Amino acid sequence: MDYIHSYKINSFEYFVVVALSVFGQLILISSCDFLMAYIALETQSFCFYIMASFKRDSAHSTEAGLKYFLLGSFSSTFLLFGLSLIYGSFGTTNFSNLSVLLFEINDLPTLSYFGFAVIFIGLLFKLAAAPFHI
Repeated sequence: MDYIHSYKINSFEYFVVVALSVFGQLILISSCDFLMAYIALETQSFCFYIMASFKRDSAHSTEAGLKYFLLGSFSSTFLLFGLSLIYGSFGTTNFSNLSVLLFEINDLPTLSYFGFAVIFIGLLFKLAAAPFHI
């Protein structure tokens, strides 16, 4: 609360965006499908983009929000491409169906390895983890 008062961002919209971000995180935790997890992750990310550029009179805040949005959309393309490869390999995006298929099939398609790797790269971009943090 001290941060909010000292930087004068004590507006109603800020708390709505924080609540929507928490809602996106809760949906992400409870999702049982890759597509629902993606939609929840994007809901959370959009809220973070807004919070990064919330101070409208600051050029640094606007620049940070724009750069964060561009990198987030870049990582979303990786996630969607990986999800399409997984769907093309197995025909489902449900976590429980995928776990059954992964343990029953002895020889996995090569496309599935590439799909999981691309999803992993997209998630590392979203988390800004090394070596994708720059």
